[in-house]
Amino acid sequence: MPTRRSKLTRRALIASGGILGCCVAVSAAGTATFFLANQPASTVGDLDFATPLDIPPLLEGEPDGQGCIVFDLPLETGRTRIVPAGEAETWGVNDPFLGPTLRARRGDTVTMNVRNALPEETALHWHRMHLPASIPARPICFTATS
Repeated sequence: MPTRRSKLTRRALIASGGILGCCVAVSAAGTATFFLANQPASTVGDLDFATPLDIPPLLEGEPDGQGCIVFDLPLETGRTRIVPAGEAETWGVNDPFLGPTLRARRGDTVTMNVRNALPEETALHWHRMHLPASIPARPICFTATS
């Protein structure tokens, strides 16, 4: 006849085995989920690329007669049809959405006349342009380096 102690030991072993089994099952499920969720997705044949990429129009700078090319860039609000379902309120540069494409060649000296007509302060991000760290109150000329 089993003693009370051996019954408790047996129950403890069964409970421990059950807990261990649950931990292993949860761990295995988590590992499987991680690997399945992080598999690269193939889009071959799924995308039709029916909507062309809109490239903002080129804004030609105006020479100022002193060797600078001047770009006037008002920041403004507007409404833009981004998707066929309707229009949205947007902010843009020289247009109600996005901004123009500016082109300067290495060695060109340019002036950017930025006028903020937006309802709050903002900042611009210049791709591939090396700019001075601080901007004085007057318009500046700087030389394009890339």
